[in-house]
Amino acid sequence: MKRHPALQKLSEDHHHGLVQAQRLADATPATIVSRTRAFLSAWRREIAPHFAEEEQLRQHTGIRRQVLELQRAHAAEDAGACIAAARAVAAALDEHIHFEERELFEAIQEAAAPQELARLGEYLAAWEGSAAGCRIE
Repeated sequence: MKRHPALQKLSEDHHHGLVQAQRLADATPATIVSRTRAFLSAWRREIAPHFAEEEQLRQHTGIRRQVLELQRAHAAEDAGACIAAARAVAAALDEHIHFEERELFEAIQEAAAPQELARLGEYLAAWEGSAAGCRIE
C-alpha cells in the first residue's frame, strides 16, 4: 500500500524492524551472539525511538480528537456533552502524562546513553521553539 509522505518514515522503520525480527527468529547457536548484538544496536538506534514516535502519534491523535469534541460541545453550549467531553479529555491527558512520566521517560533514561539524552534535549528545545505558534488556546 502506498503511504502518505507523512507516514513513509514510519513504514520504512517497520521494514527495518521486520528484518531485525526475522534475523532474530532465524538465529542459530552459531549466530545468536552477533544477531543479538545487531538487534540491540538497531533497537537503540531505530526501533525504540520508532515505538516512542508511534505511541505519541496514537496518544496525541486521540487526545486531539477528544479536545475537538470538547470544543464542539462548548460551542454548542451543551452542558451535558461538555461535561462528558471534559472528563474524557481530563482522563486521557492524565493517562498520557502519567505514562510518559512513570514509564516512557524512565525507560529512556535507563536505555539512552548520555550523548543520546543530550541530542534528545537539543531536539526537544528546537521543536519547542518551532511549535510555539501551534498551541491550543
